[in-house]
Amino acid sequence: FEIYEKPLTGSTYRAAPMGPLSDELDSILGEMRAKELSIEQKPSGYDNDLNVYRLRQKEIDFSLFSQPEKEILDSVFRRYGSLNGAELAKITETEAPFNAVNLGEAIPYELAFYRGKEKAELFVGE
Repeated sequence: FEIYEKPLTGSTYRAAPMGPLSDELDSILGEMRAKELSIEQKPSGYDNDLNVYRLRQKEIDFSLFSQPEKEILDSVFRRYGSLNGAELAKITETEAPFNAVNLGEAIPYELAFYRGKEKAELFVGE
């Protein structure tokens, strides 16, 4: 969002214990399973029953994305693709957009512009 000021997915994301969670996750996973796509499901790495889902890269139809979107996806894959759920959650916990809302609340896309800010900087004047 912060590069083109346009969301890649258009999904609403809420703050969840392990990080942002799409409101549409269940329906997306259902569609993917109906298409018999190979979805890897692994334990999150936390002491709970949450899972991490990963679509194998060979299953992704990149023709659905514009060139700028492909570049963003490539950058995200390179930076975060080898991390497990616990490692991703730790990164999320340091991000201003996640920290600016309470668990269960929607995370406004506009908060992406505050990445790199300390939590105290978000609440100046309260």
